Amino acid sequence: MKAPNTLLVIPALLLFTACDKGIAPPAAAPSPNLNGSFSGTVTFLNWIAADTLYDLRLIAFTVFPPADVIDEVLQGRAVVHPPLGAGLLAMEGADSVVYQLQLAAGTYPYVVVAQQFGPDLFADWKPVGQYDLDSNLTDPSPVVITAGQNVPGIHIKVDFANPPPIP
Repeated sequence: MKAPNTLLVIPALLLFTACDKGIAPPAAAPSPNLNGSFSGTVTFLNWIAADTLYDLRLIAFTVFPPADVIDEVLQGRAVVHPPLGAGLLAMEGADSVVYQLQLAAGTYPYVVVAQQFGPDLFADWKPVGQYDLDSNLTDPSPVVITAGQNVPGIHIKVDFANPPPIP
């Protein structure tokens, strides 16, 4: 009569050894190594009508010019602030907003404030301000982040009446 008990014990042992985490949820995907940051102030001039401001984000790109803004974001080659779904960078009429963006160490040659101006989330975007140390808006200034470092003073002027060129 020991044979039936053995037949029950072996499957039970296999079941319990295979369930090392029980019914725990699957592990989350690893997040990017956000080991640096930059910060500054975005100032706003000549606000546009509220019905043409669908969204407003600060975006740091790892390539310039970006071939496809949406693809750059989806592929992790651009960092968006605030994260999608977390509200706008600023509300209409604000004079300025202070920000700090956490991101991986590296070079970000194009840091821009982008406006979604229409309902098409995948097409209706344009730059309305960019980080630039000089007045030559055709060549944006890069931001270089090293591990463990915050780079302050990355100030961006957004003039809705005089936006930078689209790269």
